[in-house]
Formats: sequence, structure tokens, C-alpha cells
Amino acid sequence: MERLAVHRLSHGKPPVVILQYPGMDTGDIVLAGIRKSSLEGRMGDLLAYEYEISRALSRLFFGN
Repeated sequence: MERLAVHRLSHGKPPVVILQYPGMDTGDIVLAGIRKSSLEGRMGDLLAYEYEISRALSRLFFGN
């Protein structure tokens, strides 16, 4: 699973960003709620924004 990849979902649902930790195997489940089989096509990625996303998640979970 590629980190920060943007995927279309089945059934016309909004796209999702995969925040997969590199090298971590989560089996059939990603983000604790989306099955890999629900991911249709990869639309692109947000690797250019990796630092900003990392900082935002750090502030969200750790307040720093």
C-alpha cells in the first residue's frame, strides 16, 4: 500500500487518502475501516505535501 496515495472508492463515495505507514502490513484493512477491495483506482498522491500532512497530524494527536 502506497503512503499518501489518493484512491477512488467503490459505490461513488468520495476519494480517500491512504496514510499508510511505510513498511507496515495491516493485512486486509487500512485506516481501521476501509477494505482494500473498496479501493478502486489510484488517482495520484500527496507526497509533495508529506511534511505539511505530518505536521498537521502531529498537532491533531499530540498538540505540538
